[in-house]
Amino acid sequence: RHDYPILIVALLSGFVMSTIIIKKKGLYPFLFKMPLVKTLLFQRDLFYFSKSAANLLENHVSLFETLQLSRGLLKHAGLKKLFLTVEAQVMEGKHISESLKDSALISPTLIQMLKIGEESASLHQSFSNIANMFEENMEKKLMRLMALLQPALIIFLGLFVGLIILSILMPLTNVSLDV
Repeated sequence: RHDYPILIVALLSGFVMSTIIIKKKGLYPFLFKMPLVKTLLFQRDLFYFSKSAANLLENHVSLFETLQLSRGLLKHAGLKKLFLTVEAQVMEGKHISESLKDSALISPTLIQMLKIGEESASLHQSFSNIANMFEENMEKKLMRLMALLQPALIIFLGLFVGLIILSILMPLTNVSLDV
């Protein structure tokens, strides 16, 4: 009867507590544990990194600064750590492709693309090609994910509407039985 204010306060406090926890710990560590989402986020990180590096190198920013600035866009802890070591090795005179060669996070195809870019002095074009490749992959995976979620969403909405109809009809049948 007068439980609505209590319900509203409970929902608001739950929302506030969840946002505080998410801000404190971050949402990304949780999301990187979800099977379908973690590959999308990983590819998104590499897409942002590659796109940023391509734009910076094309505008004649030094390679070291490009790596530093692009690393700031990364959310994946493993990638951040990897590119921090790559920065150090680039400062020592190593090529990016050599620095990434032993990494399990970066595919050999990407390393080969970077190596070709380094050898042909068109590293910005290699980063641009990598970004385009990740963008296409992410679009395909998002389309698959949406195709998987649509039936589940339709079922959920159907159950929700059914519960609302049931909650309206139940009191009506109780009133008619009491008379």
